[in-house]
Amino acid sequence: MRPDYVETIYSRSIYTVLIKVLSFSTAWIPFSVAECLLVLFAVWILWQAIHGITQLFKKKRNIRNLFTHCVVNVLTLTSLTYAINIFLCGLNSQRMPIADTMELDTSPASSSELKALCVDLITEANALREKIDEDENGVMRLKYSKSKTLSRAYLGSKKIANQYSFLSAGSCNPKAVGMSSLMKFFALRGIFTPFTGEPNVSLDLPPAAIPFVTAHEIAHQMGIARENEADYIAYLSCRAHPDIDYQYSGAIEMLKDLLPYMDGISLKELAPSLAPGIKRDLAFNSSFWREKTTSTKQKVRVKILRAHLKVHDTMLKLHGEPAGLKSYGMVVDLLIAERRLKKSASEERLAKVAPTSPLND
Repeated sequence: MRPDYVETIYSRSIYTVLIKVLSFSTAWIPFSVAECLLVLFAVWILWQAIHGITQLFKKKRNIRNLFTHCVVNVLTLTSLTYAINIFLCGLNSQRMPIADTMELDTSPASSSELKALCVDLITEANALREKIDEDENGVMRLKYSKSKTLSRAYLGSKKIANQYSFLSAGSCNPKAVGMSSLMKFFALRGIFTPFTGEPNVSLDLPPAAIPFVTAHEIAHQMGIARENEADYIAYLSCRAHPDIDYQYSGAIEMLKDLLPYMDGISLKELAPSLAPGIKRDLAFNSSFWREKTTSTKQKVRVKILRAHLKVHDTMLKLHGEPAGLKSYGMVVDLLIAERRLKKSASEERLAKVAPTSPLND
């Protein structure tokens, strides 16, 4: 499938209409419609199971017939769901890469470029951290309530939607998920539901993560399907946002993505330059995901989580992301590319205003 055709015919035309209609239809509902549908679906599955077992005991159906019926239903439902998902948003994974659309050079970065980007992000995050509210433990505290923080996300997303024509702005604000503890169990921070046009965000997250996660799910709503690209658009949205919480959240999340790419020597050199507040926020984030549980419960959780991650990795690959879960960290390529573009533009401006040497006259 040609990316330029998908970009023109679907992403910038059909999807723009679809997302406006879908998101407008659920925007007036204060809770997550997607979450309610998921609960209803789980109840329906349970009812079907009970009904099947009852028929089995009453000898109205044999095991083979019941098994065949279940398999056909599962395959039919899975195929239908996948097809609808592809039509509603899945095709966006086949659109033009935003690196091409924005004319960004994503060639492999050198160690010096990675270090320079890290210095820039640390400088940015340090300056923003000074203006952040803290709790009694010195960890970031949101300026507004979590629900209000979510409702203010559009202040950044609308700015970049007006700036970049390839972004499709929806009408539905992000929705808080009631089953946030369940999302934490599966290491999920948020999810965009194409069937309802809703960006859904877990509220059971470290405060420093909530603004960025919200912007990330909105990026999916705006037609950006690839995870690394959604991270980049989320960062642009946070950077353009008037609220300091969003700006800081974007900077620290990008810094977290970049640190694994740094070599040990550079990390040791740059670590002392991190503001104490940032170190506390990063430490809190790590401890948040290392939940203290009984050994048995932890073992069960790890097994379930591994299975879930394998499914998630497979789904990403089916949606056109060959790197699977690794694609989340590939936002660094886009950050480096943006820095190259800015550096090139700066050099061009300097060349234009630089005085002509008398020796060349």
